[in-house]
Amino acid sequence: MIPLFFDNVSANKANEEAIFERLWAPPHRPGGAVVDGILDAGGGLSAMETVSRGGFRQERGWAVSMWGWFNGDAWDDGIVIHTTSEIELGGGSTSRGSQFQGSLSSALLGGYRFPVGKKHGPFIRGGIDLRATGNDTLYHSLLELPRADLGWHFLEGKTTTIDLAATAGLALIGRHDFGNGERTLDIAFVNGATATVKVGPLRFFGIWTHVTPRSAGGGVDWLEGAFCAGPKGFALCTRGGLFGGDVIDRAGNVRNAYAIQIGWTLAFKQKF
Repeated sequence: MIPLFFDNVSANKANEEAIFERLWAPPHRPGGAVVDGILDAGGGLSAMETVSRGGFRQERGWAVSMWGWFNGDAWDDGIVIHTTSEIELGGGSTSRGSQFQGSLSSALLGGYRFPVGKKHGPFIRGGIDLRATGNDTLYHSLLELPRADLGWHFLEGKTTTIDLAATAGLALIGRHDFGNGERTLDIAFVNGATATVKVGPLRFFGIWTHVTPRSAGGGVDWLEGAFCAGPKGFALCTRGGLFGGDVIDRAGNVRNAYAIQIGWTLAFKQKF
């Protein structure tokens, strides 16, 4: 009786584990082929410093915030989906006093990956990109619709993805502000590049954006990135950005300004 009892317990445990694996396995198409995909999310306490130079006011400040992300990549019989989301809420201090720091961004793109290889190939996709991020020293926002990407994509199961793309699109509305200087980015051409790499516990996301405004002055550039690494369930992330371009004051004077951001985040993470 005792061996039979333990045999039943082991069988029930094996059944529970099999059910759990099926629930979290990538979905299947009617033909039986597995849909490859990676979804990951995370967030935690973050500390960041911002330094601006040039323009009409030089500043330095810091902020403590809660920062989080949700990203996903999927492939199904040539169809590719790529989505990124980020949110931040916090505050800190500058040389002028207290400041607010926040971020809200989301991009959703879909297209077709050409069947060069079983797990990789060139792709073309399109969609929408919305961004609004900054603090009292630096602020930039952009609604890019449509946005088109041309690049190369590798995806293997739920563990590894590499996504590299050149981008181009139309900014419907946007801002690029440095203290007393600002730029309006409404109805402007946008181009740039993105990179997403997820290999095991490592994650990297980077994006370069160049906007050509219709107003006086040259273009503006934003280079942003985040790298996270850590054991299952936890990650230490470093985030940074380099922002530059001409800004205009209320009198119409044009000056070049740039800012650097660097920060660290201790985050909880989860892959789906």
